[in-house]
Amino acid sequence: MYSSTDEIVQRIQNLYNDYQYLISYRIEQKSISILKAKIIFSEEMFIQIYLNIRKPKISYNLILNGSRLYGRDFIKGEWHLHPYGQDYVHDNSGEGKKEVSLETFFIEVLQIMEENDMY
Repeated sequence: MYSSTDEIVQRIQNLYNDYQYLISYRIEQKSISILKAKIIFSEEMFIQIYLNIRKPKISYNLILNGSRLYGRDFIKGEWHLHPYGQDYVHDNSGEGKKEVSLETFFIEVLQIMEENDMY
């Protein structure tokens, strides 16, 4: 879990600096406990990030043309996975329940993009 919204903003900035093909990132809402942000691959495709430190809740989603393609959520003390192409499925298997950082999710998205010729 993240200790502050500033911490995850710094991680977003680091990913942007490390991966030159990212168009940009956008912090849409930021307070002491809540962060909404996007890491942008193109106008149509981005990673949407939601963090609520007080709840605690984390949501990472790969969005294409307004629809979630892949996601991982931490809600009510547990992680679950929305497998690629199966938006409404909640995978609670061992893989689905594993804790992931923003960086890990980002690498998973890059693998999905490569496997599906999305570059």
